[in-house]
Amino acid sequence: MVSYLVHRLAGTLPVLLLISFLVFSLIHAAPGDPTLLLLGEETNAAEIARAKERWGLDQPLYVQYLKFLRAAAAGDFGKSFKYAEPVINVIKTRLPATIELAVFAIIIASLLAIPLGVWAGAKPNSWIDNLGTTFGLFGISMPSFWLAIMLILLLAGVLNLLPTSGRSTYGIAGPEQTGFYLFDSIMQKNWAADVWEPSSFSLLFICF
Repeated sequence: MVSYLVHRLAGTLPVLLLISFLVFSLIHAAPGDPTLLLLGEETNAAEIARAKERWGLDQPLYVQYLKFLRAAAAGDFGKSFKYAEPVINVIKTRLPATIELAVFAIIIASLLAIPLGVWAGAKPNSWIDNLGTTFGLFGISMPSFWLAIMLILLLAGVLNLLPTSGRSTYGIAGPEQTGFYLFDSIMQKNWAADVWEPSSFSLLFICF
């Protein structure tokens, strides 16, 4: 078991490196100068040169990439230009929401898929087998980005059951303590949030 995990981990590292290099290269290959986007179109050439030197954008691409890898290996992902704070802090702020979404989406998917699969397997070539096969093929074949937009349009725009975005919905969520809204609402005995948050979060996550 340990050797299998080590083998899988060793096979994952080259993939991660390749993906990081491709994303890094595509960002630099995009049209436009990121310095102008950050400083504004009215910035003169001297200010642009100083900014590039300060941010290391004047160095060759491979040097920038190696510096990024070295810093990322140490847990330093740089500073977000948009939020003006370290990227790791931005990730920590949003990580509880990601974990909650993943957990409840897996729970809902398991509660639906496992009984349906067992029922379909127990009755081959029956209507439930055909229904499960059709539903599975639909989920695999349908582009997720299109399905997400359609479900958001239906659930939020037409039925008004869920918000289109965000976590703190309609004033239901109370003060944030741990970052996990479900745990926070339980500690605060905010039962309305207990009922609302998991269902809305999970359905929104499934949409995406």
